[in-house]
Amino acid sequence: MGGYGLHIMNNSWQRVSFLPILREQVEFAFKSGVVYTAGRGNGNVPQCSYPACFDSTRLIAVTSSDSVGEKAFAAAFGYGLDLMAPGIIPLVTTTGIQSNSHYESVFGSSFATPHVSGAAALILSYLNSQNSGGFKTAPEDVEFLLERYADDKGAVGHDSITGHGLVNVGKTMKMIEKPVYELWHLPTGTHTIRAETNLGSKTVLLTSPYQGLSAGYYNAVEYYVTAQYHHPIGANDSVMNCWIRNSSSEGISAANPIDPYTHIKLDSYNQNYAYLSAYTYHLTSTATFPSQSVNVWIPAPPSNIKFAYTLHTKDLLATKIDPVSEDHSAIIYPNPTKSHITVKCELKSFGDIAIDLFDLTGKHIHQEFYANQYVGEQMYTIDIQAIPSGIFVCRIQINGSEVQKKIIKLN
Repeated sequence: MGGYGLHIMNNSWQRVSFLPILREQVEFAFKSGVVYTAGRGNGNVPQCSYPACFDSTRLIAVTSSDSVGEKAFAAAFGYGLDLMAPGIIPLVTTTGIQSNSHYESVFGSSFATPHVSGAAALILSYLNSQNSGGFKTAPEDVEFLLERYADDKGAVGHDSITGHGLVNVGKTMKMIEKPVYELWHLPTGTHTIRAETNLGSKTVLLTSPYQGLSAGYYNAVEYYVTAQYHHPIGANDSVMNCWIRNSSSEGISAANPIDPYTHIKLDSYNQNYAYLSAYTYHLTSTATFPSQSVNVWIPAPPSNIKFAYTLHTKDLLATKIDPVSEDHSAIIYPNPTKSHITVKCELKSFGDIAIDLFDLTGKHIHQEFYANQYVGEQMYTIDIQAIPSGIFVCRIQINGSEVQKKIIKLN
């Protein structure tokens, strides 16, 4: 997405007090599809600073790690912490304050946070360029992936000292590498079972003004909306992870006082379905003066409640193709070709040869296997007339070693 052309906001600053207008700014960025990173601060205390201590589903709160990947001694911690990243010497230096002719030592979450912003940029760049059909990576996608594939530190699982752990960009990028892994933005609008239930009247508290209403107690009708969605994924795709996307949804939680910001719930999921739910409220009058009617939905009528979620899948039959080798121990001709290829290679020892063709997505197209081949030059002619035109990768495996060549198939 990216609001107004902005995709990532790095916030290496803090303030101690809560500021409502800043909370609104974070929500606006989130709803605009912006990945919002925020430094948690320094001091080795469980301090709460903003914007890092706003709703952690809207941003990535970062503290600093030391030179061995553990929490830095001076790093702040506490509720809502998401990730650690390098933020101490000798891992972090910067050009001098007075002159850029030398480097100076620096430390703190102000320098850890940009590491996470950079990791987010890599994810956005890769996924948005590799996916077709206008796929745009959501802020929740970036946060989930970085947290899911971080190196766990401290107590097992998420904790308030180290968050989800130390950011691991390499592992994260590995787990989204095509064609093996795929992200799906759902639902697509099909195969939906939906229910809207009137739960009756109740008194709710609005703690801040909303759509012209003052803060206070109101009489309201509570609605519970549930939805079941079928995953329209391939037969070979296995669901690894599933998470909600509040940035593209509409609906709130059952919290009272009412939190007007979107919070849908993923109740459960499996290989075939996702089950989601949310609440909405129709405010009908003030509690103090019931005769003073109002007509405000928080956030919207039941029919307008929207659910969005992401699937992270693995294609169990996909084969990853590495960059083509420049090894010249094998030759393929003619190339381009219309009907056949001849593979000429040199065997240094008695053994087996396997020749496989893949398309550029990694899908396996064709295989030839020759067992017990003798030392010396060998030639193999392969009929590829039935293969459609395009660019393919020919992988030649000789006694455990591997050579890859691109070939062009013409009509």
